[in-house]
Amino acid sequence: MAAPKKDPKQARGGQARLRLINAAVELFAEHGYDGASTRDIAARAKQNIAAIAYYFGDKEGLYAGVLEEFFRRKHAEAGASVTAARALRDDADRTPERILQEIRNWLRASIMALAQEDKQSHAFMRLMMREQFAPTKTFKKFFARMLDPSEDPFGMLVAAYLERDPATVETFLVTHALVGPYIGFMVAPEIVRIRTGWKKIGAVEAAAIAEVVLAQMEMTLKGLRGQNKGTEKP
Repeated sequence: MAAPKKDPKQARGGQARLRLINAAVELFAEHGYDGASTRDIAARAKQNIAAIAYYFGDKEGLYAGVLEEFFRRKHAEAGASVTAARALRDDADRTPERILQEIRNWLRASIMALAQEDKQSHAFMRLMMREQFAPTKTFKKFFARMLDPSEDPFGMLVAAYLERDPATVETFLVTHALVGPYIGFMVAPEIVRIRTGWKKIGAVEAAAIAEVVLAQMEMTLKGLRGQNKGTEKP
C-alpha cells in the first residue's frame, strides 16, 4: 500500500518551521537568548516575523523548539544505542561484558559526532556550551522535563554495569564523570587542534580521541565494579 502523500501546504509549513529553528540556533549561539531578536531570526530564515508567533507562540516557544530539535537530533544519531540500552535493561540474561560493549558503542557514537562539520551541528553545540555558563529559565525547565534519569540510556547502562540505582545522585555523578573527558574535547576543539597540529577534527581524529576516552572509561568502570564486588575483575 502506497504511503499517503503529504499536503503541500503542510510540507511548506514544516520547512518554514525548520528554517526558523536553524536561523534561531545560529543567532542564539552567537548572541545568547537576550541578544538575539525575533526580527533578526525571521530575517535570517527569510520568513515573516509573524511566522514565529504562528509556529511557536513567542520567543520562549521558539527557544524551546530549538532545544527540542537539538535533543531530537541527538537521539536520532544514537538511535541504535538507545534501542540496545533499553533492550539490555529488560534482559534478565544480560552479562557485564555485553553491557560494557554497549557503553563503548554509546560513547564512541557521541565522540564520532565531533567529526561533523556542518554549520548547524556546531551552532547547537555552541548554544549548549553557552547554557552551561549562562543558563536560561527555558533551558532549566526544558532540561528537567526532557531528561528523566530512568530513561537516560548512557546512565542506564552505567547503572546496570555497576549494579546501582540509575536515579541516585551518586550514579549521576559517576555517569557525568565518565563523559567529562569527551566534553573536554567538545568544548575546547581549538586547543586540541593547536596542540596536535590537526587542521580539523575529522573522522580519523575523532577515532583517535575515542580510543583514549574509551580506554579511560573502561578502566574507571572496571575499577568501580571491582570495588562493588571486592575484586578487580569486571
